[in-house]
Amino acid sequence: MNPTLESVVFASPSVALKVNQLSRDLAKENCLFENQTLNTTIIFKYPNFDAAQAPSEDIIPGLEDFLADKTEKKPIRTAIFVPKDAKDVRLGGFGIFMDDDKFPELSERYLGFKIDKTIRQPDAEKLAILENCPSFDPFLVKEAFDLAGTPIDQSYVTISEEEAQQVRGLIQAKLKPIVAKALNLSHEGKIENSSRQFLETIWDPQAETGAHFIAAFGIGIGDAPKVFSAWKGVAYFDNEFNQRQSESRQLVAWLKSDASTPSDYAKLSTQEKQQIDMFRKSVTSKILNVSNNISLILNRYQQSYRAFIDHDRPKEFQKFLMGAEKYYWTLGGCNGVLAQVIGTWKRYMKAATGTRLNYEVNERMLKVCDAILRARGEDKQIAL
Repeated sequence: MNPTLESVVFASPSVALKVNQLSRDLAKENCLFENQTLNTTIIFKYPNFDAAQAPSEDIIPGLEDFLADKTEKKPIRTAIFVPKDAKDVRLGGFGIFMDDDKFPELSERYLGFKIDKTIRQPDAEKLAILENCPSFDPFLVKEAFDLAGTPIDQSYVTISEEEAQQVRGLIQAKLKPIVAKALNLSHEGKIENSSRQFLETIWDPQAETGAHFIAAFGIGIGDAPKVFSAWKGVAYFDNEFNQRQSESRQLVAWLKSDASTPSDYAKLSTQEKQQIDMFRKSVTSKILNVSNNISLILNRYQQSYRAFIDHDRPKEFQKFLMGAEKYYWTLGGCNGVLAQVIGTWKRYMKAATGTRLNYEVNERMLKVCDAILRARGEDKQIAL
């Protein structure tokens, strides 16, 4: 397997929906797609910008163009990996982007799925839902399908209703001060009731309670669904990043320590030692850049939030909300890259026989991490 293929086959749930694995034990009628070839694929996200580029003067790579509408491309592209052999994906296959102008042609060639926009096609509708998710985190996938009113088997969302409610609770806790401020409430009971109603609006902007809250934030009725969906996503990634920072710091500390040098380091040639050291420094630098880019976006969110809550400046928060969709997508790309790299490191270390990897395995792991950190969706096709 080349490093790019390995990064897809062993991708984290944030980046890849492994339809092939999740469909394996399901009855045909419970599978995600009617097209059985689609049920043997891996659908994955590919960043359309350099998530590992260092920010400059608080300018986040890619994001400024998206916010200023200077580009028509999305921050994240969605691709379908069609394996040559459904029983052994390691043999490679074909990677096709869903936003490719030739996607209908490629879909028919590789999937046997002919797209016909003149009729309702459930498979095409499900692909559209997945394409419009910036991340395949199970919570976000579940929310996207629930909002679309499209039922799917629980196997594909891999998150229990209890876990989903816990995430909703975390988001609601963040919303309560905003609701109190926006509606000028001070009574705890009214704040609790209003925040609960507003939470319903966040999850369903068409709910009867929605108009009152939408007006309070100066958001147009037509913009409300995408604004609230993105706000929910930003709040979700805020929580995810806080939880993931510990693992990210552990990985960076490992890369900077002697533990990340090969167990047979003393036997290596000068050239091999230089190559390993170069990879370690490069991967470390890129991981720190990805983390910094996430932090910068979340800092903008927190600063606008605090300006509203602490200093009665709602315009900063309203401005953030109007750009929330693009912040959400950029966060999704950066979060996916970080999750991928951490997952790769943990997978290799879990398989290690000792506390250090030998040169061959160490080099392979670093190459896979580097491929993830260098990933771009700029090409027409992906080498898999």
